[in-house]
This record gives sequence, C-alpha cells and structure tokens, in this order.
Amino acid sequence: MSVRQCGLHEAHFSGLSGQSNVYGTSNVTLPDGTTKVLVSPLKEKVLCLEYLREKGNLKPISRDVQFAYIPDDAEIVSMDAFSKHGEAGGFIVGITVAKDTGTTKPCHYFNVYCPWEKDAVYNLESIAHGWSTMELDFIPFYLTHTQNIHDEHMETVFLLCGSDKRVHLYKEEKEIAITRFMEHPAEIEFPEFNTLPSIPLWIDIKYIGNHERITAVGCQNGSLRIAVVSLKSHEVTQKWELRHDGPITCLKLFKSETDLRVPPFSKLQQFYGDHGDKEMTPCQDTYHLLVTSALEVAVVYRNASMAGFENQEVLPESDLYDCALCGCIADVDWDGQNEILIGTYGQEVLAYKYHSDTTKQTTVSSSPVNANDKSSPDLSTDDKPTTDTHGEYRLHWKRGFSQPIVAMQYVDITGDGLCELVVVTTRGVHILQHCLTDAVTRCLESLTTMTTPKVVEEDEQTNTSQKDSTRKTDPIAVDQNVSDEGTRETVTEDVGKSTMTSSSPAAGDDVASKPEASKDTQKKTVLTLKEIAEAANASVDAES
Repeated sequence: MSVRQCGLHEAHFSGLSGQSNVYGTSNVTLPDGTTKVLVSPLKEKVLCLEYLREKGNLKPISRDVQFAYIPDDAEIVSMDAFSKHGEAGGFIVGITVAKDTGTTKPCHYFNVYCPWEKDAVYNLESIAHGWSTMELDFIPFYLTHTQNIHDEHMETVFLLCGSDKRVHLYKEEKEIAITRFMEHPAEIEFPEFNTLPSIPLWIDIKYIGNHERITAVGCQNGSLRIAVVSLKSHEVTQKWELRHDGPITCLKLFKSETDLRVPPFSKLQQFYGDHGDKEMTPCQDTYHLLVTSALEVAVVYRNASMAGFENQEVLPESDLYDCALCGCIADVDWDGQNEILIGTYGQEVLAYKYHSDTTKQTTVSSSPVNANDKSSPDLSTDDKPTTDTHGEYRLHWKRGFSQPIVAMQYVDITGDGLCELVVVTTRGVHILQHCLTDAVTRCLESLTTMTTPKVVEEDEQTNTSQKDSTRKTDPIAVDQNVSDEGTRETVTEDVGKSTMTSSSPAAGDDVASKPEASKDTQKKTVLTLKEIAEAANASVDAES
C-alpha cells in the first residue's frame, strides 16, 4: 500500500515552557472569525497563539498569559474555553489545577475565568484576572463544554470528569450580577452519565436538531458507552455498552461528510439556507465513533448513533507507533469527506481515509442495553456476527515529529478562510498550513462545477393583470474561456433542475437586441474565471 505525502507544510513553531498533556489544549473564536489557540503546560503560564495582520502581512504572535490563582507549586490538569454568545460576549476559560499541600493528599481546584471589564471581554490578559474558584473533593480529568437546553433556553455548561466515576455539571448563575459558575446535579439533565462503570477519561457530545443528543463516554477500564437522549423528556432512549482491554485515550463522534454552513455574508444563503444546496437527510444525522486505546489498535464504529458497536472498522498500522494519544476529524484534502487524524506517542501523525469499495463480514462484541435496566450484561459472551456492505479505512499519509503528540486541532488560526492543523507535542506547538497555490486550484475547480441559483424578478414589461402570476427568469452566467475562438460554457439552474449548455457566438447574433439581457447586463458585473484566478494568485503572492 502506497502512502501519500502530507499536503501540509509547517508555517510556524512555538516552544512551550514545560510539558503539556492530552487535556491541555483549547481554542476560542473572535467575532471576526479568527481563532486563538490556548495551550497549557503543566506549570508556568498558558501559551496563547494567534496570527495578526500588520501592513497586509500575517504575523504569528505567541505570548504567555498568567492566569490568577494558579500557585507556583500547582500543576494544570485540564483546560477548556468557549466564546460566550449574546449581548455580553467574551471568553470563558476553565482550568483545573492540583496543588501540593505537603501531605499525601493534594488539593484540587476548578477555576473559571470570565470577563469583568465591559471594554475588555475579548482581552485574555484582562479575563485572566476575573476568576472564581471551587475546591474539588475528587481528582479532575477531562474538562469540556456543551450546549444544554434549560427552561426552553440554550445555555453553555462545563462538564468535568472526576475520579469518583461521575461527570460533574457546572452552570452559569443567572441571578447574580457577575458571571459565576456553580455545580448542579447532572443526573436529571444528563442521565447518560449515571452509574458509570469506571472513571470517565473522555466524553464527546453531538446534537441532532433540537430533539436528540448523542453522547459517547470512554472510561479508564476500557468501558465505552453510547447513549441517545431525548432533549424534551431528558430520558435515555437508546444505550449501548462495550469494553476494550485498555484505558480509552480519546474518542470522537463525527459524520462522514463535512458540515459546512453558507457564510452569513453570502447572497446564496437566501436560496440555500444554512446548509447549502443539499436537503437534510437521515443519513446526515448518522454519527460514527472514533476510539483510541492505550493498549489496542484504534477503531471506528460506523453508524454508532443507530447501530451502536455493531460495525467495527480497524485503522491499520495505528498500533505500530506506540500509544495513540489523540484524534482529530478534518477534511484535509477538501473533497467533502472527513478524514481521521491520529496522534501517537511514537511521534507520528497518521491520516486515514474511508474507501467504500469492499464487502466483508465483521464480528464484534456489542450489546444494546435497555435504558431502564440498571444491570449491565456480560458483553464478552454476546458476540454477534453481522454482515454489512461497506468499505474500509486506509492509511492516507503520515508525518513524523520530534516529540510525542498530545493534542491536535483543525481551526482557522490565520483568519484567511482556510483551516490549519495545530499539532501540540510535549514541548511545542506546530502550525501546519495548506499550500495556498493548491487552495487556489481547488477553488477554481469548484467554481467550474458550481451551480448558481437563478434570480427571479418581476417582468416590468408584462401586463398589470399578469404581474402576480408571471415572472421572468434571469439566469446567472459563469463564463469560462476554453478556446481562442471564445467558446462559452454557461451554467444555469431551473427550478430544482440544472442544465449545462456550450455554445459559440454565431454570425448575426446581436445580444444588445434582446431587451431582457441588455437591461440586466448593465446592472451586473460578471467575473470570468481568468480574472478570479488572477485575483487569487495575487492574494497568494501577497500572503507569501
């Protein structure tokens, strides 16, 4: 099997003052769409990495941020951050720390940092001094955030995994003037976390509309749980459980296809809505589950949100580079299909791509669990062979680093519209960027095949009695010079139907003689692909 070369090059590297861990990376997004990446070493200050534009050029900026109430003898266990929506706005940062008390039992704290100055809600240096702390009676592990519907209102909450085999819920207090988070019972609003068999090390949550939530939990003893929860009744409607041989180091729920939304500034949103020109289908609500283990090969459970652990796919060679520590889901080759990236302690990033071209039989241990049954069945004796026509994951490319890889994120840190791969090792942060020339080429390829919605306008020349029932169609043309004779390829879209025609200017054709075309031509400026390419190439030269 041939492995391709990684199509990403290293644009920037920033060293860490100390070693980081698998729970120490997060990011926040500014209102203008740019992203700040936060990486916490075990000690010292938190590293903030971002790109700023100066005189038309992008400049990487990395600086240390000193968060209050983290003593010198304390270690950062986990960190998470999110952007607060609404009129107030700003960043919310959560950090768990372990403080040495000089005894055999250290103290653990959960610090939440919120904006406290109205004019500095996006200033990390200011937010780092607006804190509240809570002492914990358990050892903290993974910290994350999710959306929660409470009293018909959507709110963002913190979820913290603890050594007491529980997932703790922290919600913002609305009654007090200042922003403050307090612990609330999680059993009612998050029933999928009840009676966990071991310490939860990783959780991931996805939502299907406003009616269902899919939750995956990975535990220290290798136990896995997938639960489907009704948001209206807060009841578990489906649940599956399975046990691996080693601790779960990471898990990710993901879809096969990318889930991109039409930008709000685009005129196409009035025709396509938020999801482009595709209607939502049940298969688009199907989630797969990536699972990495400390002792086993990494696997993917296909259609996990509907079939649980029935369809298992192994990621080949994922166990050849020591332990797999982290995972990332990203469409790194821009084909609309998500790839799987695995970061290993053996200093390799492995990229996998799904190929749906084989049929095989898989036998796995899976058992759907009755949501009302508190007893857990013996999963090791419930092996069911299932035959499924599907494909397989193949190693797409790999790339080596000088240190073990503990975290990865695929975000737009440069603010140019293209996501970068942020790779965090034990000693530094690598920013891997796509080739801008390849991005221009891919953009032009998409433009040549893109269908554009027609614009419907009222025909000013029709009779007054026909104005309510008759409208004319003004197709939007995409011109492409494909020969010296000026052959023109025009793409038009009818109502729910697209047609492609290719024609050359014929003798005697007078475009100006057509009143519909002449009037609209004077109002519109149509860019040819050649002009778009020249502008894009000029942008690439400017970025370089």
